[in-house]
Amino acid sequence: MKLASLRNAVHDALQTLSRFPLVLVSAATATVAGIILLDREGPPQPTILWSFLYGGILGIPLLIALRLTGEKRRWRPILSWGIQCAGVVLLVIYASTVPRNVPEAPASAVVCLLLFALAAHMLVAVAPWTGKGEINGFWQYNKNLFLRILVALLFAHVLFGGLAFALAALDNLFGMQIPGNRYEELWVLMSILFTTWFFLAGIPRNLDELEGAREYPKGLRIFTYYILLPIVFVYLAILYAYLAKILISWDWPQGWVSKLILGFAGTGMFSLLLLHPLGHQTENIWIRSLIRWFYVVLIPLVVMLFFAVWRRVTEYGMTEGRYLALALGVWLVLTILYFLLRPAKDIKFIPASLCVGILIVSLGPWGALPVSERSKVVRLQSLLKKNALLQDGKVHKSSGNVYGRDTWEVSAILSYLHDMHGYDAIQPWFDQPLRKEAAAPGVGYKDPSDVCSLIGLEFIRARQISGGEMVFRPNYEGQCDITGYNKMVHSHRFGPGFPLSGRLGGGRYTYRASQNLDSMTVVFWKEGTALDSVTIDVDSTVAGLFRAHEDAGSENVPLDDMSISGASGAMRMKMFFWEIHAEQKDEGLRLLWYDAFFLFATGD
Repeated sequence: MKLASLRNAVHDALQTLSRFPLVLVSAATATVAGIILLDREGPPQPTILWSFLYGGILGIPLLIALRLTGEKRRWRPILSWGIQCAGVVLLVIYASTVPRNVPEAPASAVVCLLLFALAAHMLVAVAPWTGKGEINGFWQYNKNLFLRILVALLFAHVLFGGLAFALAALDNLFGMQIPGNRYEELWVLMSILFTTWFFLAGIPRNLDELEGAREYPKGLRIFTYYILLPIVFVYLAILYAYLAKILISWDWPQGWVSKLILGFAGTGMFSLLLLHPLGHQTENIWIRSLIRWFYVVLIPLVVMLFFAVWRRVTEYGMTEGRYLALALGVWLVLTILYFLLRPAKDIKFIPASLCVGILIVSLGPWGALPVSERSKVVRLQSLLKKNALLQDGKVHKSSGNVYGRDTWEVSAILSYLHDMHGYDAIQPWFDQPLRKEAAAPGVGYKDPSDVCSLIGLEFIRARQISGGEMVFRPNYEGQCDITGYNKMVHSHRFGPGFPLSGRLGGGRYTYRASQNLDSMTVVFWKEGTALDSVTIDVDSTVAGLFRAHEDAGSENVPLDDMSISGASGAMRMKMFFWEIHAEQKDEGLRLLWYDAFFLFATGD
């Protein structure tokens, strides 16, 4: 029996190889390239293996889509092979653009791979079914792919765990000294070649028969009813509660809410796709109403998505994440219109439009990468010109103080360019090369702090606390100088959930914080008349804390360093920060909230 099972397994593997030879060659290429790269020791070196790895990974979904489309449309062998070979040519062209030293290169190459791979996966889902009708066949086909990839990943991880444990046993019991990178190489073998081969073996051989299939797995029904749909309703409740909060307070939505909206939309659409066949059953007529109402409730959320993302774009410029969020918002608008207005609704619209949309935002000068790079370069150019650091197209070193937030943002933009695109776009501004010595083209750029020093600015590198949040607290055993002040106002919190304006000290003082908390204006009143006002620059204070205490830590700051003084006419004021919370973002440091108490001297 074991021999028969082994014989069947070998037979199935050979049949899969004969059906998808180019796909398995692509998977084997990526696997071998990955193993060799892991086996190399020493610092990263330029090598063509990165092209083989990236091209092989992208080739798996692309060649699967082309092969299955040929089968479904019954192309003649010569036509099917010709189109698959054209796909190989496209892969070679793509692979030639991959940097030869990916670890030292900007991350744009990884973003390109992710976008192209996602488009190729959408192509696998829809390409064999681009004709009219056969909706059930399309659904059954994708259901089989979905379940098969889950099983393939489960088997690959179990097999990896078992073999890794066997290697550990050989190492510990027999002293064979198995190198640590053997485990990583085994993971590459399992996750690429084995998973691909096992997945391909489960693809139905006759796609035409799927139109007549009516099977709906009970486990899939339970997964959709009791896991996905409750998650969708939780998302919906949170989002509409937040929308109500925005309307009541009339405040701009936070940028983070865009992630929740996209998560709600994606999870909801996936759930409805899984429920699609059940909607045609009489006892499940409610599913049709659910589908319609889902797209109705999406409308205000998509509006909130645009406001949230556009706010960040206008404040800090475009990034790939914001570009893609806006692009997905446009796609959601088109999808809503399609499913609400079109009488005959075809669920193939979702993967087909996603595939086309991803390709549009991935290619050309209008794509996510070039638009984001241009946006950041233009913003950096504006900041440098504003501070007289860029004149006649050349950088001139700073000879004076630069506003704290501008320093943050310059540092953040340089970090972004270093990590994502490199400095080629701003190289003409500098007489010195911005690449490391002997660096290969497209890799080996100087650290952002070095570029910042060429501008004459002190680079601000965020000291990360848990979750990217930084906390500044004073030395509680220290003493604060209260000489010359005759009134103290107790600690007050400024931030989300607390009013941006109000009264202090029994109404004799009023305050107004800016929307982003980077400044504070306090007004002194007497007998109903505003006598004097003082504006405190919180932004520059935090910048100074950042520079002074980045290495020493931020939990034991001298109390005087956490204070700001200001005066206007007969009013003097000192603001002590009891606690400051800030978050490091790609656009710089963003104040979250702070506690402060005040000392006043008003001459009465």
